Amino acid sequence: MSTSLKVCCFLALLAVVCNATDQTRQPGAIGSEVVDAVVNLLKVSCLCADDKRFLVRLAYVQSHNGYDAKTFRDGYHGGIWQIDKNMFDETHSNAGRLTNEYNIIRNQFGIDWSTVTWSDLRKPLYSGISAALYIILHGGTEWRIEDQAHFYELHFVNKAGNNFTNEASILDQGCFNNEKLDLAFIINRSNSLSTDDFARAKIFVRNVVSSFDISPNKTRVAVVSYASHAKTEFNLNRYNNKVDLENAISAIPFVGGSTATSEAIYLATNIIFTPGHGSRNNTPHIMVVITDGDANDEIDTRHAAERAHRAGITVYSIGVGSNINKDTLNNIASKPDCTHVFSVSSYSEIKAIKENFQKSAVCG
Repeated sequence: MSTSLKVCCFLALLAVVCNATDQTRQPGAIGSEVVDAVVNLLKVSCLCADDKRFLVRLAYVQSHNGYDAKTFRDGYHGGIWQIDKNMFDETHSNAGRLTNEYNIIRNQFGIDWSTVTWSDLRKPLYSGISAALYIILHGGTEWRIEDQAHFYELHFVNKAGNNFTNEASILDQGCFNNEKLDLAFIINRSNSLSTDDFARAKIFVRNVVSSFDISPNKTRVAVVSYASHAKTEFNLNRYNNKVDLENAISAIPFVGGSTATSEAIYLATNIIFTPGHGSRNNTPHIMVVITDGDANDEIDTRHAAERAHRAGITVYSIGVGSNINKDTLNNIASKPDCTHVFSVSSYSEIKAIKENFQKSAVCG
């Protein structure tokens, strides 16, 4: 199992998949653990890596994760995600537009979607796949919950968008009250980035930390910066409140120089994520490397990232700048790339990725 699965869904998968019967393929299986397991399987398969938490919210709004009495009513087979017969039929009649998705479903799950029937959607995995395909056919979803509510109102029969917003907000509150993370940002401040890109990177970091409860018992944050050499700006146990932390991030200067990416990742792995510098046991360890992907030594950078992965650290790579090296970003990040690698070119995109990162790190 990958590090990202350990962080996002270990308990859910332990309770669901490791039973004698895989509940994600068991007709009539219900519950938040089943929903989380299905959604995480779909993310890791890259079928809907960028769903922006819509599938989790949709399962809750549509059927309260299957607990609604009407979920498995006679003559209706939409399952937890309540995919009506006509919605399901669209995933067959538009097979030509879903060639890539059909291949993923076949290769990752051993399912030939062309032979699946509506009654199969009583199995949670099948209902979740059908929901994902239907969403893809209709253009995907937006980052903001209000936009997701509008999509819901347009494409799900006889449903009000305000109902989606209210219920999804209740679901999210239960998630965000429990964040406990050790979170290290690795910021490139070399000549490979412009001063504007460096400013965007700091804005991104400030926006992320502003969304968390910064305290000794909840989220702790460290920052490593690098150019010709790596430097610890502050350790995980340095700042215990949001104001001081955001001020410290703002004060990090741009220095220029070459790009010692491997040194920065080694520093975070070997120093930052240790008990003496504020790292905690039984707490998710997440590293976010913000860079254009340029590096003094690509091989050393790959080896440094592999060491971080083996240490149980979930690594995200965020690409900034006009000449992003996607191969390096892929080498740095945990697998699969589709859920751990992002490329951005503007502040607005960085802000959107912040929301996705926050929710996936805390809520799955």
